[in-house]
Amino acid sequence: MHPRMNLRHPSIPLMATWTGPHANCGDTPSPRDGRPIIAGDIFSMRESVYAAIYDVLYHSNVADRTLYSQSRLAAHDLMRKEHATKKIRPCIMMRDDTDPLSVCKPRTICVTTSWEKTPLTDLPELFQLFSVPLFPNRRISRENPDHYHSLPGEWDIEDAFVFAWEFESRRSIINRWPSKEPGDPPKEPVVFGKVAQARLAQDCVNKREEWVRKCRLDPKFADKHARDCLKHLKKLDAERAKDQSSHSQAAFNFPSQKSRMAVQACRSRTSISSWKSHLSIMSAGSRRGAGGCESESWRRVRPGLHRSCA
Repeated sequence: MHPRMNLRHPSIPLMATWTGPHANCGDTPSPRDGRPIIAGDIFSMRESVYAAIYDVLYHSNVADRTLYSQSRLAAHDLMRKEHATKKIRPCIMMRDDTDPLSVCKPRTICVTTSWEKTPLTDLPELFQLFSVPLFPNRRISRENPDHYHSLPGEWDIEDAFVFAWEFESRRSIINRWPSKEPGDPPKEPVVFGKVAQARLAQDCVNKREEWVRKCRLDPKFADKHARDCLKHLKKLDAERAKDQSSHSQAAFNFPSQKSRMAVQACRSRTSISSWKSHLSIMSAGSRRGAGGCESESWRRVRPGLHRSCA
């Protein structure tokens, strides 16, 4: 843990009364100095945590060429998508930037994730090695004290993690977190303060160096983890496809009220259309026979006939 900062923003109290794993978690926000982005800012983006995982594999010196090609192909497919994910997630900026947010450019970030509520121990080892808990997270304890705090208050997603691996993302910035819509930034945007940002930056360096060292010491280390990751992603894709198929079938078997109304309206229009067609046919036959209500002979008053149909 880092020593508690003595400086403090007036609106953000230090966590001086905390004990245990949070005893030295006090923090203070970095000064903005008019810059659009400073390290520690958190923005909402449509970026996937798997973009970070593929970046790890790219720097892992995977020896098996088939695994390497599969990893590269998966990364390329993800990069080509307009949106890397349907979910808008908070991403932590790791560099100061003087360019406006509207400028489309690569920005160095760390992504956050909840792993879709999957227990961390059920995930591949690579996922676990780079996942650092964000308070509040049930994994934080005296035995597992490593974690981060956000400002001005607790993280608004339970059991969330920062994936401590820096990488460049070209995804568009939507807004300051927790806002998920473009427009004015929220009144109290969430940030990583000086202590949390410094710890995250150092963790990224340490974890990357340790990972690269293991890859160099064991030629099969990278292959094993690449295989585990790709197997997990394949299983995840299959589960998503199955869920999507189930939802589609359910929607087909049990249409929504709006769908039922649309079907009824369609049937009504069909019935009306059929009735109009019937009248049209009858009318045409009447015109041919010079005896229908739409025919001139019907409208023209004949001598000696009643005028009630005129």
